[in-house]
Amino acid sequence: MEMDVNRKQETLLKIKSLYENMLAISIRQKQILSPGQELSWSMDLMHKLQDERQGIMQQIDAVDTFFGSGSSEPGAPQYVSAEEGTLGGEDINYYKEMMIQLRAIISAIEDNDHNCQDRMEEGVRLIKVKLSQLKQSKEAQIAYDQGDFYDSAWFFDKRK
Repeated sequence: MEMDVNRKQETLLKIKSLYENMLAISIRQKQILSPGQELSWSMDLMHKLQDERQGIMQQIDAVDTFFGSGSSEPGAPQYVSAEEGTLGGEDINYYKEMMIQLRAIISAIEDNDHNCQDRMEEGVRLIKVKLSQLKQSKEAQIAYDQGDFYDSAWFFDKRK
């Protein structure tokens, strides 16, 4: 039983560490998407960071099977409630404290994600405006340049 409690604590620490890594990635993503610099955003780096986050999520899912994920598969481990008496007083307090810390980290990640989403939507809007302006400028340039098109043509008069 003591070994099982220690294993649960180690697992919680590992999950917390993984979420902290994900928070660091979300902070880097937020920094990349600095407002006013939409044309210099590195989408390749954003995709790389997103892939790293996906890898971390898979690790969290793998580690979280120790506690159970609410899976309906037969034999899948399930969360154990404190009311069932499997955790002692200190263990319950440790578990509650870890859950509070994890919720705070997850909340910070969600805030960063919402911020990044808002910035990306604004960036898309600004880029659409710039593309529209570019298209109008190109159309105006073509209209002005058409006069020169006929000036440089050669005509041969075959009447003799």
